[in-house]
Amino acid sequence: MPTPPEHAPALSAAPALVPLHSRIRQAGLLLLALGLLSAAVIYLYAISHPDLHPAPDLSADRRYSFEVERMGGKAALYIAALNRWLGSLWHGTTLAFTVASLSVLLALLCFWLANLMAYPPVAAPDSAAPGGQHD
Repeated sequence: MPTPPEHAPALSAAPALVPLHSRIRQAGLLLLALGLLSAAVIYLYAISHPDLHPAPDLSADRRYSFEVERMGGKAALYIAALNRWLGSLWHGTTLAFTVASLSVLLALLCFWLANLMAYPPVAAPDSAAPGGQHD
């Protein structure tokens, strides 16, 4: 016996939509978990022996510093040092700490955005008194 239409399941019912702030919070949790897990794997398998690097560190030479300063001044010397530091973040165990730090920062950003979006904006109070009279 066929089921009457009033008892048939609704086939065209839209799936329950998850609010955007919940999806952003879930993305933050996923980002945090995957980031910390990948940082742990990188840390376990990283090689951090300085003698294994194929090229010697030429920037430690005084002659290099003198030439960079002569060509670009003190600013070029500071920018070269910053470039060396940023380049060192992407090798060995420091890469694991970089990945962990970036994943924590991005997860915190997701949580902050989700928290901002969870509450409706506060409406500004009207400057006019009720009834259209001004003080």
